[in-house]
Amino acid sequence: MNKIKPMITVKVIFCLPLLLVLLTGFVWYPANERTVGWDAVTTYSDGDVIDINIVSIVYNTYMRDITTNVETLVQATITGTQHAFIFNTRGSYHVGVSSQLKLIETGELLDESPISWSDNVEVCQAGNTFGIRYFGVSANPKGLH
Repeated sequence: MNKIKPMITVKVIFCLPLLLVLLTGFVWYPANERTVGWDAVTTYSDGDVIDINIVSIVYNTYMRDITTNVETLVQATITGTQHAFIFNTRGSYHVGVSSQLKLIETGELLDESPISWSDNVEVCQAGNTFGIRYFGVSANPKGLH
């Protein structure tokens, strides 16, 4: 009886991460390029509506290598709500977006939001988290005959 209890505990510990992935709907997309979109920011963090006659909203995109946890700014000052991420180095990545408020008259940066990452259930559409894996390009076939 005592041997069964530790085995069950070990199985639960190893299965828990898998269960969390299944419950959150995490998906890995294999791609060398992937377009990611997001909802436009229209309010401040307190819920008040942003007056777009006074401030503009732009976005920055990022990618984070899941092996090294290094975050890289991919593109700054995007005015739209989508971006095509292009991957040149093999690896697995999460992508992220932050928003910036800029004063229209001067272009002065007023504030920047935290980065919303694609592995965060709270910021992904319907809680469907995701990552992107780039496997690289195979070598050309040789020795044709």
